[in-house]
Amino acid sequence: MTKRKKRSLVFVSAVLIAGGLFAFLTNRWFVNPQVTEILEPADAIVVFPGGAREDVRFDRALELMDQGLAPVLFIATDRDQRPLEAAICDGSDYAFETACRLSDPRSTFGNARATAAEASAQGWDSVILVTADDHITRSHMLLGRCFDGRIQTAVSVNENRRRLGRTIYEWAAMGKALFADRC
Repeated sequence: MTKRKKRSLVFVSAVLIAGGLFAFLTNRWFVNPQVTEILEPADAIVVFPGGAREDVRFDRALELMDQGLAPVLFIATDRDQRPLEAAICDGSDYAFETACRLSDPRSTFGNARATAAEASAQGWDSVILVTADDHITRSHMLLGRCFDGRIQTAVSVNENRRRLGRTIYEWAAMGKALFADRC
């Protein structure tokens, strides 16, 4: 075999391995992430808001609250609240406790920091994190860096209709989360 053929074979092999790893991680992190199969009671249900369908996240959190999985619903929020988020933060319409804290910065990392600060202030040891399927891996990773307690995950929505755009966004955001975001 000539040197040129060997180099070509090495290059093709490297491309196939990199492509396979990319496909595996895309599926594992953004398409079919690990979630908690059977949710157990926790100190709080936590919502990381955002995205075009964020009300679905709140609806899922309210559903979990109705199941009695936690005594408090917490939102790491910002000043630009949609009506459902504002109503939850106001708390007067609900038979359970609600709490909100501004995220700084306004990002998933900011949400993780705000949640960890609230958990520390309230003495929480466990939370159920609610977010979209393509967002759950990064959210869990960042929250785990800031919060030492147990984190269970609950998917609010499968984002299949916008999968390509969301996957591209999440890959970029995961790069930042892996190398830059630290509590």
